Formats: sequence, C-alpha cells, structure tokens
Amino acid sequence: MKNLARAIIATIVAVALGGCTSPSPPARTSLVKDPGPTCFIRSTTATYSGNPAKELQALEDIRPMLTLVSESERKCSVTVRAQYKGKWEDIYGDSVGAASMDVNALCVAAVENASKQFLASKETSLTSAQQMVCTDEPPIKTRPVEKGEVIRISEVLPHPAKPRAFTYRGTECKMFIEHGVRNNMLYDWQGVACKTGRNGGDEWTVLEKF
Repeated sequence: MKNLARAIIATIVAVALGGCTSPSPPARTSLVKDPGPTCFIRSTTATYSGNPAKELQALEDIRPMLTLVSESERKCSVTVRAQYKGKWEDIYGDSVGAASMDVNALCVAAVENASKQFLASKETSLTSAQQMVCTDEPPIKTRPVEKGEVIRISEVLPHPAKPRAFTYRGTECKMFIEHGVRNNMLYDWQGVACKTGRNGGDEWTVLEKF
C-alpha cells in the first residue's frame, strides 16, 4: 500500500487590484504620485488523502463507562490509548444499544467507533471537530519506570525501531524507550515490558531496562 495516496489540492484565488491614479496635479507643480502597487490575495487549501490504518499499531488501556440513555437503551463510552506512528494518543468513542444487549458487545462496538473516528480524522490534513469528554479517572501520561514495576503500556514510549508487540515465552511483550538525564547529559534507556494482566487486563510488568 502506498505511504501517501494521491494529493488533492483545491486552490481558491481572489485577486484584488489595488491602487489608483492621483488627480491631475496643479499647474505650478511637477510632482506626480505613482499608482499604488498591484496586490494579490491568495488563499490555498490543501487536502492530502492517505492510509492511516496501517499506522495504527495498537489499542490499549481501554476504559469503559456505562450510562442509561432511556429505560430501553444504554450507552457505553470508552477512552482508549491509541499507538499511532510510534506515539500514544487519547481517543474516544461510544455506542448505544438496547438495555438487553450484551455489555461486552456494546463496548466493543464503542471501541470500534473510536478507532474509525480517529482514523477518519487522520485521512486528511484539514479536519475540524469538537468533542467534550468527561471522566473521573486521571489521564494516563508517559513517565519514568523501573524494572519489575507494574505499569500500563501507554505509560512508556513505544520503541521507534520496534513499535509492535512480539511474543516471548507465550506472553505478549513490547519494547519501549525512555528519555532522561544522567551525569548532566541526555540519555535514552531501552526496556521490555510484558503483559501480566489476567483475562485481558491492562497490567504490564517491566522485565528489563538498560
């Protein structure tokens, strides 16, 4: 698949011709004003279409919240950490279904909607959207970690050379990188974290950091 699809460029040009000729000068003067410069006002809008789906590397740390819409309907809203182009981004989505609908199915649909909306926002370079999301949980941020510490995988930066998960002794693992300062110099640490949460939990353990 091509890294960048064909670019569609729409250009709108408005031309304003400015300047005018001064009235004829009095007979006793030889000073004549030059006409003002010709001015062009140009506005360009560029839209680049691509295939962002291949850059979505993982969806982690899914946090659902159920609310009643009516007596017969309920809604699952989710916040998700998306690993996109080697960085973590917060994405949001929801899904409404019958009150009798399986909760897992409802929330899976919410995650799918969050992913679709996120990818749609990346398909063009010009996208404007507003959304207010409320949650009682503190935001997840990247931070320094230690060997043996239990973390959420989106608390560490994906390794730029190896951003995708791999299997180690039957467990899903990921490499990460951490920026820091040592002896007054910038330093990068590398590490490996493996998933230890049961039943699809989002707990990971830092196995190595070097």
